[in-house]
Amino acid sequence: MARVEADDDRRLAEWFREFEQRRWEAQMDEDSAAGKLDFLFEEAESELAQGSPAELRLLRKKPLREPRIGVAEGQFVVPDSFFEPLPEEILKAFRGK
Repeated sequence: MARVEADDDRRLAEWFREFEQRRWEAQMDEDSAAGKLDFLFEEAESELAQGSPAELRLLRKKPLREPRIGVAEGQFVVPDSFFEPLPEEILKAFRGK
């Protein structure tokens, strides 16, 4: 492969990760539509009938505690500049440019 600049190398790696992700998701959709993943649902339903499996317990969404609104009041000040638009160079970095 010809010499690749660092930025080009990063962009190529990012493109390939996105390509692989799209390919993997398409394969999962295809397998799901063909019923190839039905056994996973059957296993989960069976485990649920016997009691909540650890994997599902990890997915439960319950707050650890009620949020405490105002707990940090007076501990810091948000400067007015916080609400100003970000510099173009930072916006470009967020966009991956």
